[in-house]
Amino acid sequence: MERFFHYCCRHSAQLITARGFLRPHGADQFGVALVWLTDQSVPDREGLGLTSHIQPCDRLEFQYVADVLAGDVEPWIASDLRRRLIQRDSTFHEFEDGRRPDTWFIARRHLYAIRNRTYRGPTP
Repeated sequence: MERFFHYCCRHSAQLITARGFLRPHGADQFGVALVWLTDQSVPDREGLGLTSHIQPCDRLEFQYVADVLAGDVEPWIASDLRRRLIQRDSTFHEFEDGRRPDTWFIARRHLYAIRNRTYRGPTP
């Protein structure tokens, strides 16, 4: 088992807590629904790309912890999905603005996760 973290805003946290698991979503954006995770227990807002420049909510407000079998998660940087996306869209710039895709992981299935109630978000 490996430990991963999922960060989200308040309205997403309410749904995750009610369900008890992380559900793949975003198929309209990538053609496949994904759960986005990181190995960062202390998040780097810019590195994770969770800056809230597009969405007004704080996407680092809540932290969920998922202990996952290694085969259920793959590094984004080595994924076939990423390679196909880059081939299809030459304007895809994942390294801009301090983003660190080497810290991103994806899963294509539901993952059980629990909210870390001691997490207080990054300091401003």
